[in-house]
Amino acid sequence: MVAALIIWLGVATGAANAASVKVDGWSSGSRGHRAVFDNRVGSSFDDAVHFALPIGTFGHHSTVSMNHDNGIKVENIELWGGGRLLHSGSGDDSGSHLSFLADSNTKDYELRVRGRSDSGDAAYCGEIVVSAIPEPQTYAMLLVGLGLVGFSARRRKHN
Repeated sequence: MVAALIIWLGVATGAANAASVKVDGWSSGSRGHRAVFDNRVGSSFDDAVHFALPIGTFGHHSTVSMNHDNGIKVENIELWGGGRLLHSGSGDDSGSHLSFLADSNTKDYELRVRGRSDSGDAAYCGEIVVSAIPEPQTYAMLLVGLGLVGFSARRRKHN
């Protein structure tokens, strides 16, 4: 009887801390498409942030960034899409960051955020950004690759 009560309390407490977090609508700007989310948390939390990427953004570089109050420890952050784990990580003292390439086969995503708050009442916020243009690192890699191809072609010509 006591064991059943303890299990029921554990399940009820876990269910009370689990939340589905709403993503505000998408806005467009010079950085691409952007959506924000936030949540107030108690002592521990296990939240799910559901979102779908805007139409026409598949194949674009996407990032999820989170910031949080002092006293929050993000123990695990996972990005799920199409029923599979795409990326996972943990937070530091100020936030978390995940990057992914938008997949044309994956329309709906879920960001799972688990952690705890030492203060008992704290908040986190985040943003999802889908870049309108490739990141500068993409262009740098392209230029390095073209340079290497040119160098090897020139070397072959001299031999």
